[in-house]
Amino acid sequence: MSLTNLNLRSYFLPILCLLYFCELHSQRRPDFLDKLYIELGLNWIDNSGKQDPFYILEDYGNTSFSYPLRGELNYSLSESLFIYASASTNKFRKGQRIDGVISESSPVFISTDFGVKNVLSLTRGISLFGQLGLGLFNVQNLSKPPNITTSANLGAGFFVTIMEPFDLVFTANTRIKLGNTEAFGLTTHYQYSLGVRYSFKKRYDCCR
Repeated sequence: MSLTNLNLRSYFLPILCLLYFCELHSQRRPDFLDKLYIELGLNWIDNSGKQDPFYILEDYGNTSFSYPLRGELNYSLSESLFIYASASTNKFRKGQRIDGVISESSPVFISTDFGVKNVLSLTRGISLFGQLGLGLFNVQNLSKPPNITTSANLGAGFFVTIMEPFDLVFTANTRIKLGNTEAFGLTTHYQYSLGVRYSFKKRYDCCR
């Protein structure tokens, strides 16, 4: 057998296996995948202490936007009701205002949130939503032990379909501190995020 035939076989065999796998799963895919969504994006945090959700428009330079990563999983219980779980990171710059005090360091923000989301479809490509949940968050230098507190979360946003199965998502979330911790930065604040959401429902269409 020639070396050329071996090389061709090494390329075609994985392709044939992939096509077979897609065809198999397009017929037998788990039902839960049709209800699963993944969102990845960026986030901005206003922890200035102003308690004004629109303060970010007045003083954007005071908003944290370093390592501003955010991810979220959504699972559809019905056409309008979802449960979600999210996690995010960010970092404040030295000299930024946190709770009305100028920061002398560059504290890191870490959070995780869980809750329910109610969606209202305006058109086929545009939807509004409100969300309610609980969370954990921490604001401090990584060189120190974690000082985590709890929060109640209240938010709203919208989806805009870019092209199926991708949506553009904007969320504004108020994180209301519940814990008794009085550490620096662990107070009520606002988080805004912009991301892209992927729906597994259309994942196997190309394989049919």
